[in-house]
Amino acid sequence: MQEGITGGYFPGPSAPRMIPVEENTDSPPNDYLDVSPCGKYIGVVTSRSDITILKADPNFSIPGDKPIKSRTVKLAMKKNSSEVFSLFFYYDKITSTNFMYIAASDMIYLLNIDKKGDKEKELSLAEIGVVPGGVNLDQDTGNLIVSQAYHSDQEIPPIGESIYNLYNEPIIKFFSEGKRIFTKLYGKLFVIVTEKDQQKKHYLDVYDTSVGISFYSASYEEVQDIIIDNNSIFLFVNHLTRNHVPEKELIKLTEITVGEKIRILLEKHMYKEAESIAVYAE
Repeated sequence: MQEGITGGYFPGPSAPRMIPVEENTDSPPNDYLDVSPCGKYIGVVTSRSDITILKADPNFSIPGDKPIKSRTVKLAMKKNSSEVFSLFFYYDKITSTNFMYIAASDMIYLLNIDKKGDKEKELSLAEIGVVPGGVNLDQDTGNLIVSQAYHSDQEIPPIGESIYNLYNEPIIKFFSEGKRIFTKLYGKLFVIVTEKDQQKKHYLDVYDTSVGISFYSASYEEVQDIIIDNNSIFLFVNHLTRNHVPEKELIKLTEITVGEKIRILLEKHMYKEAESIAVYAE
């Protein structure tokens, strides 16, 4: 069987079709791909340092869009131990340009896929360690959120979230302590799952980054995955019953209104934070 991925849009019996991906013996740590807005391009991690960009359908075109050729991009890794594990397409409406953020184990790259050649730009703050489940892109703003451990001479380096952008220097934000399991974006909110104690429990915090407040916290035996919907956060968790029998559960979280947020903050005598929420919501 030919190795590849399905894609493109062909009505009738010809759908779906197979898009072949060149097999590489230098296998990536995880099979990862992303699809560009409108489904025009597909990006696949094909080895530890290679990204293959494919055109999903040769007959599919968007008026005014710049066509690109399918090609493989080989990143100039600084370390032999480095590996690419996720990538994100981003279309910049200001310049009408297609970009790709690439997250490797110790580096963040930015690639302009409209330009000829494979010149990438390093976006790292410093030598870093990126959490595989802690990378997410806000398609509205173009901000890439990355959970990472900053290397230093300290025995335990600090862990925080960095915000990468096409036009600005990266920003570091420090929230809860602990080993990062997941970092997701829910609109302008950060959804962070950490492992903080020797019992290996997972702790969920939902932060409003505009005011630096955690609006929701909970603990679980294990958070297996998080899926963000337009209006909800879905958690796939494991927990133990009273008889210590493991069970799986799907939990749905929905955001409360601005008025409810302000009421809760006022009840806790957090007047400055309530004022910030009110101003930010205007």
